[in-house]
Amino acid sequence: MKKRQLFISSILIVLLSGIGLGGCASLQDKCRELFARKKPTLKSPIAGLEEVIDYRKTYRNSYILWRAYQEELVDKLGTNRKKELRLRYIIIEHLKIMQSCLKQEKAQDIGMVVQRFEDMTSELARRRLTNPEIQQLKRSLSREDRIFQKEFSYQKMQKWIKPNVRYVSPDYLEDDKN
Repeated sequence: MKKRQLFISSILIVLLSGIGLGGCASLQDKCRELFARKKPTLKSPIAGLEEVIDYRKTYRNSYILWRAYQEELVDKLGTNRKKELRLRYIIIEHLKIMQSCLKQEKAQDIGMVVQRFEDMTSELARRRLTNPEIQQLKRSLSREDRIFQKEFSYQKMQKWIKPNVRYVSPDYLEDDKN
């Protein structure tokens, strides 16, 4: 019985050492594939790719986000100063994006709205407001919000939105010159 166990264990040792030392290359490759870290591949833009800038979609998305952030600012006014400043910055950015989507005539009108909003909330950026000042700012922001929604809703601005623009990547233009 001992001779048999000794024989089987010696055969297993010889087989495992043979495979481990130089043995099965395909097995080693498969193990390496399973456990080796893979390098991430970067996706580069294709030269000559045409992109369409859809001003309607951009205006609609910015309008929706502006409304959400404006409501949040009015609701949260007086609770968290950092959040108020961040919301102020985001609202101004969305108003400017909406302004860039419109033709020149209406873009000037939104420019005035942006200026009024910056003037109203500039005090918010400089110092903490008292409760009466917060209530007054809430009322004026709500009033401006209603006016803006009436004048610059997506439905009313559809005819003033710029037409879509096709954009060709600059790499493609450089390849044509050579």
